[in-house]
Amino acid sequence: MHTKTPDGRDTQIDGSTTIVCLCGSASQKIDFEAAGYRETMAGKIVLPLIVYSTSDGISLTSEQKMLLGVLHYQKMDMAHEILAILKPDPTGKLKPKKRLGDGARNELKYAKEHNKTINYYDPDLQQ
Repeated sequence: MHTKTPDGRDTQIDGSTTIVCLCGSASQKIDFEAAGYRETMAGKIVLPLIVYSTSDGISLTSEQKMLLGVLHYQKMDMAHEILAILKPDPTGKLKPKKRLGDGARNELKYAKEHNKTINYYDPDLQQ
């Protein structure tokens, strides 16, 4: 259950500020930034990706990829909510799960197993 404080924070029933972890493909840096801005302005603490290896053309070693994966799952553990960033759908016909890569689908499976609230950010509906 969410409430808003007079200062605009989105809070949980215990009064703590809602924490949301962004999940999705590192190729969608612009969508992550837009979703993070929206969630921050809604009064939430946002745990975003920091390394956008695909978007930024950064080569990572297997050890670095493993480290980033471990840290990302720890962010999900810290969060109250998960916001899955959907890939664009030029057809307008795909269901949300078809607009996520294998990694993001695994993250959402993990989130469900840990009773996290899951929401979706659709870049096709943002302007």
